[in-house]
Parts: sequence; C-alpha cells; structure tokens
Amino acid sequence: MTNYGTDYPMQEKSIIELRALWINRRKKKRLYYFMASYQFPWLMFVYCLML
Repeated sequence: MTNYGTDYPMQEKSIIELRALWINRRKKKRLYYFMASYQFPWLMFVYCLML
C-alpha cells in the first residue's frame, strides 16, 4: 500500500505530460494538413499516405 502512495503522483504527472504531447502533436498535424491542402494538393495526398 505504501508503494501505491509514492507511485501515484509520478503516474499522474506522466499522464498529464502525455496528454499535453498528444494535443501538441494534433495541433502540428492540423497545421501541416492545412498548409499542404492550401498550397500543394498532391502533398496532402502524400501526407495522407504517410499517416
């Protein structure tokens, strides 16, 4: 039981960091997608293939 008490804050912190990373990655992905579709339609196609 004592181990759970010491483990929990680290676990919570890592989950928050992962969520922040995921949101940041989604923002970047949306930006890349917008740029590709706005300037080069064929780039958007290549980008979709890479996903």
